[in-house]
Amino acid sequence: MFTLQLFRETFSQYLDIGFVCIWTFEDQTKQLQLQAGVHCTDITCSALSDTQDFPEHIALVNNIIGLMIQNHQAIFNEELSINHSDKLIDSTFSISQFSAYPLIVEQQIIGIMALFSKQLFTEPTHNLLNWIANNIAVAIDRIWAREELFSRREALLLRLASQIHSSLNLDMILETAVSEIRSLLQIDRCYFLCYLPHPSQPSLTITYEARNPNLASMLGSIPLQKSTFLTQTLLSQELICIENINRKSPLDYDMQELLTEFGITSQLMLPVKSNSAEIGAIVCSHCSGDHVWNNSKISLLQAVCDQLAIAIDHAQLYTQSRAATLEAQTQAEKLTETLHKLQQTQSQLIQNEKMSSLGQLVAGVAHEINNPVSFIHGNLTYANEYFQEMLTLLHLYQQHYPQLL
Repeated sequence: MFTLQLFRETFSQYLDIGFVCIWTFEDQTKQLQLQAGVHCTDITCSALSDTQDFPEHIALVNNIIGLMIQNHQAIFNEELSINHSDKLIDSTFSISQFSAYPLIVEQQIIGIMALFSKQLFTEPTHNLLNWIANNIAVAIDRIWAREELFSRREALLLRLASQIHSSLNLDMILETAVSEIRSLLQIDRCYFLCYLPHPSQPSLTITYEARNPNLASMLGSIPLQKSTFLTQTLLSQELICIENINRKSPLDYDMQELLTEFGITSQLMLPVKSNSAEIGAIVCSHCSGDHVWNNSKISLLQAVCDQLAIAIDHAQLYTQSRAATLEAQTQAEKLTETLHKLQQTQSQLIQNEKMSSLGQLVAGVAHEINNPVSFIHGNLTYANEYFQEMLTLLHLYQQHYPQLL
């Protein structure tokens, strides 16, 4: 830590000390963990990097930390003797003056600053060291807060990236984004603004929102006549950062009136630069006075917006691919149906051809049969007449010539 390093160098330069060490409590085990330390001799000062460099001193600090936790009081100019002086880096400090100052943040000890010196510290030096300890505590707390914010930021980006890779559900991704941003930045409201520049009927809509339960919802369409400023800002892809809308700000009257209607006093808007026809933006707002949008928050939101732009592009490509797949599937189904109809038609034509051939065959056979039958039928009358004439002739012959000659 640069801050602790600076204090360490200051101690070694201006105070006659043998050791100065700064420890903090490890969150899980509640054991002391070295953050910075220096060991000085009459000639040089060198940094300490491990508790093994001063085993007797860490044992001493562990013994007094319990008392310090109870009373939150510093230990000042206490003479002490350390056993096993042969284990010390500098045996001349086997008998020295010991001072220790608790590092307190919000009534809780987060660590300790301990000093081993050859001489007594004066009262002004004691006051200065107490002031330094307080500043070190504040610096450590800020560093931890920044590290936690960075860790949460990385976790948020990782979750968004994971959702983008595991799911192309844009609704879920945007809902998660506004909710996580509001939780991470501890703001009153976070929402996603979408502008659709349709030639005939453009629209500006708040589609996703995470808010304090005590606040009214802003979901829905924003009248275009009251959103000229927002529309122009979205089209120009500008970042808008306003700490207090009631002071000097780029807002027009309609926009300021709209924000005042929902109790918004501070606002940050970042565009989501995707390749989609829709133009989006992440908007963070506060409803309880000024809010400082520092570079860390803006950097986080810009990274989130980059992830959302990727998600929107992926979702659009997925939608387009699904539409193309559905269209191809529909075309394939139509082709299959057409092929089936063609096959049925072909089968019908073949069947008709077969029936036609059979009909011709039957007609030919019938014709061949019909010819002799017709011949016989046509000559039956004449045959009958000839036969009757023959019978008549036989009767006459029998009548006139009964005896054969």
